[in-house]
Amino acid sequence: MKILGNDYKTSIPRSNRMSHGGTASFAPLLSNFLIKNGHQWVGININFAKEKSEPTLVYEKDGKSFWDVAVPRALVLRTRNSRKKPDLKEVFKKEIEEISSLISSIKPDLVFLNGAYFKPWFLLQAAYKAKIPIIAKHAGIWKKEIEGFRSFSDPAKETFKEAERDFSKLSTVEIFLNSWSRSVYRKEVFSPKNSEVIALPIHLPKIKIKSHKNPNFNIGLVARWDAIKNHEAFLALAKECRKQNLPWEFYAVVSIPDRDVRKKEYSEYISIEPIKNKRNLSFFYQKMDLTILPSHFDVSPHVVPESIFNGTPAMISENVGWIDDYKIAQDWVADFSDIPSVIEKIKKIQNLPMPKELINTLLMRCDPESCLKKYLEVFKRVTR
Repeated sequence: MKILGNDYKTSIPRSNRMSHGGTASFAPLLSNFLIKNGHQWVGININFAKEKSEPTLVYEKDGKSFWDVAVPRALVLRTRNSRKKPDLKEVFKKEIEEISSLISSIKPDLVFLNGAYFKPWFLLQAAYKAKIPIIAKHAGIWKKEIEGFRSFSDPAKETFKEAERDFSKLSTVEIFLNSWSRSVYRKEVFSPKNSEVIALPIHLPKIKIKSHKNPNFNIGLVARWDAIKNHEAFLALAKECRKQNLPWEFYAVVSIPDRDVRKKEYSEYISIEPIKNKRNLSFFYQKMDLTILPSHFDVSPHVVPESIFNGTPAMISENVGWIDDYKIAQDWVADFSDIPSVIEKIKKIQNLPMPKELINTLLMRCDPESCLKKYLEVFKRVTR
């Protein structure tokens, strides 16, 4: 099979860029697995560029190829700021036709969309126009993300929420990372006609897990600087702990724009660490005594099992997609709108190991070989 999908520059062999987030980390896992099993992969990097340019083949070797496709950034910004509901298919008609022509010339057996958000939407529309079967993976729920976007006008938000439904209307099969997120999607967005649940594959750390004792209790967060990740709760927790003179130290792996006025206060209470590669992220987890993820909504954040697999317990909000697995670890689920109760929960589980049953469940569910085989089975079924 020849599979075409949205991809990232970080996936190009020997790229010196670090992948950020679950979809970018997943992309090379999938393409490498496909190549190993005798298939071809064509990655399309949709780039919101200052200037328009023709689609460019940037890499081609050993069954893998990568194309760079430019979409005018000015059009994107105009759409986001529109005072009236924009017609996305009309605004980006030329770009969709261009990508559709590219897809037709490549002649893939199917198009796989790694995430249901704006950039994959271009491939969705183009592949449908080219009459190629589409498989869409919901790495998040776009509606939830959009609600927290400050840079989008209200009419634009409504348009993009409607665009999310296109993934269900035009795809042959949809893949969700857990049953919980599929239920939320079905209730709040659209009812998928043909869907599968396949967990996020997570590689185990390739470094020896060291036991350690810190003079203070180190609490870490790994999350992008977006409203949905709820950094406000992490800051509120750090402030309250300092007020109570608790010997707890707070660390965050995050990139905060210098122009953001909140950065100064955040850094007064929390040690900000730079974005890290997988190996250094493993070392970070192991320096922590606890990681927390207070997200307002998070479908299947890889940082939770990554932390646990590195020997550090992880506390989550009840709006995180691992919540069904955490039914056997309720002490590690907290209401981050109630900071005093979070502190009491942390005191209760401080230095305790997580239930072995949870760890074993996550190890089995996130096994890369098992997860990727399920993707391949779906691909084969769609192309029969």
